[in-house]
Amino acid sequence: MNDIDIIYNKKEKYYFMGIETIYMFDKGSHGEKDYIREMFDKLTTWMTSKGYGTDKEIGIYEVFTQGNNINTHYDTLEDLYANFKFLVSGFVNYQNTKSL
Repeated sequence: MNDIDIIYNKKEKYYFMGIETIYMFDKGSHGEKDYIREMFDKLTTWMTSKGYGTDKEIGIYEVFTQGNNINTHYDTLEDLYANFKFLVSGFVNYQNTKSL
């Protein structure tokens, strides 16, 4: 596995992704956040270079009814990207909202 994999299932016609999480980081949770942010930034650069949109957002239904997560299957790369963006934002910013 690469650090980030995006795979298209030709038979079922959907995209899915995986993130390598085996690493140990010297900076602990800060290192994890740096790593996942770097993966997101690299995906953003790739999406932009290939002409894919990066502005799509996911809504309340996708999060709280469908339960989109890292294992969800997506019809488009834009849908996959929007979900990953949401997950990265929540993961990276979680420490700031621990009082919830």
